[in-house]
Amino acid sequence: YARGDAATANFDIYVLDLTTPGATPVNITSSSNVTDDRPAWSPDGTRIAYESEVTDGSGQTDILIQPAPGGGAVTNLTGTPGAFEGKPAWTPDSQTLFYQSGNPNAPVNANIVRRPATGGAQTLAVADSGISEFQPSISPDGTKVCFTLSNAGFNATADVLVAPVTQPPSGGVVVSKSIVAGDYNCTFSPDGQFVAYVTGIFGTGQL
Repeated sequence: YARGDAATANFDIYVLDLTTPGATPVNITSSSNVTDDRPAWSPDGTRIAYESEVTDGSGQTDILIQPAPGGGAVTNLTGTPGAFEGKPAWTPDSQTLFYQSGNPNAPVNANIVRRPATGGAQTLAVADSGISEFQPSISPDGTKVCFTLSNAGFNATADVLVAPVTQPPSGGVVVSKSIVAGDYNCTFSPDGQFVAYVTGIFGTGQL
């Protein structure tokens, strides 16, 4: 999980051993004055992917991967100059990462892309002209992706959609029900039949 100073928005990734009562969380990033956030543990248990700020306040984040539960060489999967790349999500076979490319709060729209976890070309996974798709999550069977869709960042226009994982990308179906509250941050149930998400922005959010 991510923990840090909310005033400076600088966070690190920690791992906690739940099998040991009273265990101390271990910082596995220790990045000075930058934010590491939104960790995703690979299904095979070998790696942790997360978004990492390039420099403090730069507005640029890359997707980094490091061995789990910490230590070892860190791989920068993206490294696109000036880009905002965030919230990685693994496919069930631990071979591919989906993530958002672009800042949903910026004039340039965000899209969801995919890239092999070992590197290689980035390809478009979910895109719609004039609107942002971000915060992907992959179903346990690898056939569907849920994500947030919004034309104005984090506000009441946002909805949660589910789409098939296909190439080329295809459209999605709205699964969130509120038309007056923003809906965000979806995750699938283990059987892939349900989606949990947040409805309401920031202090008004509920699961």
